[in-house]
Amino acid sequence: MRILMINKYHHIVGGADRYYFLLSKILSDRGHEVIAFSTRHPKNFPSKHEAYFVENSLTYQNYLTAGLHLQARAFCDGVYNWQAREKIEALIAATKPEVAHVHNIFYQLSPSIFEPLRRHGVPVVQTLHDYQPVCANNKFLANGKICEACKDSLFSIIRKRCYNNNAKTSALAFVSKVIHRTLGLYENRVDRFIAPSIFLRDKLLEHGMPAQKIVHIPYTIDEPQKSFARPGPWGNTVLYLGRLSRHKGVHTLIEAMAPLRALRLQIAGQGDAMDDLKRIIGERQLHHIELLDFLTPAACSEALANASLVVVPSEWYENSPMVIYEALAAGRPVLGARIGGIPELLAPEFGELFEPGNVLDLRHKIESLMLQPGRLQQMGARARLHAYQHFNVEQHYQRMMSLYHQLIAAKNLNQYGCKNRHTRVDSSSRITEVTDDDRMAEAHEC
Repeated sequence: MRILMINKYHHIVGGADRYYFLLSKILSDRGHEVIAFSTRHPKNFPSKHEAYFVENSLTYQNYLTAGLHLQARAFCDGVYNWQAREKIEALIAATKPEVAHVHNIFYQLSPSIFEPLRRHGVPVVQTLHDYQPVCANNKFLANGKICEACKDSLFSIIRKRCYNNNAKTSALAFVSKVIHRTLGLYENRVDRFIAPSIFLRDKLLEHGMPAQKIVHIPYTIDEPQKSFARPGPWGNTVLYLGRLSRHKGVHTLIEAMAPLRALRLQIAGQGDAMDDLKRIIGERQLHHIELLDFLTPAACSEALANASLVVVPSEWYENSPMVIYEALAAGRPVLGARIGGIPELLAPEFGELFEPGNVLDLRHKIESLMLQPGRLQQMGARARLHAYQHFNVEQHYQRMMSLYHQLIAAKNLNQYGCKNRHTRVDSSSRITEVTDDDRMAEAHEC
């Protein structure tokens, strides 16, 4: 099968990008042709399709310091990127994909990519790594606090400056959301949304998205059998692996670990809070806390193997953190915040929960677990077993291929018909229109 894989980054920035590459590898290893479409960037991994990539757009980090001309261009591209539309049109013509799998596209690629896919009859599935369809800033956060005000009024995006607490970027988010919804440029052009967590799925439903367009498929782990090598020694190391931003709860974790000087905390990642974290650690002389910066996949595996406990202290509606999957596969217990999709990934047999933002609760849970190395080892063994049973690659592959085939069959039925069935007579003899879900069911009968 020829699968067009679309993501705004072709290098690793976060968990969404790790999954984008992992799924591409899973499909390629099983003989499918994976066609990449993304933006250009100096850190990009090689791709034979990079000639079709979109010229590098501004990100939030360089948007605020760019000139007015570049800011204006980035603003327009964020709403509707004509270059992305032209590039993907050419790529579709050259490669003739059978299905498109979309990941993150805001605000670099934009929904402009959907029109060429629709015109060429390519079914579209999108894995949602955040809350973009129903939240302008993706995270249900405004000024560091949980916020769902845009459910009642999109003007709250402007009023609260909810996109990075900045007027310009919030204006972009507002204009984009209004135009995309009014013209039906986004949600209406995606055939199925994949929700990696039940929490995300339920939030989409709560905000009015139709249930028949959403399917729950958790993430997977890169060849879990290989990850089940005997873990490293059980020492005194607590590990945080992820983005360094305040809503990720790293500041709370440092505060909780500050007096626990017999333990060692390793913080691995990059993000806008890096300088602030360095300042805090330096000023308070927290020598038992180490910032490791960004780690390669191999270094991440080594850090997991050498940790006794992995902490996920998020203070936002975390979707389905890849680090939890990776920790379980590595046989490491996880202590996670009771928020978003985190609780559904953890069970008492291999993980514990604490109240998000509660320093004392987090400190108590860390100290209690680290004083029980025997229990941690038992939890680690159960974690590996759980990961193998529920998140293995083959199960994930089969579920994804089943979805692809269903969407292709439904598109074919919609385009060519099946026994000329475009209407149906119901039990009351009324002629009713056949819906997409009806077509999908009928595709299996044809």
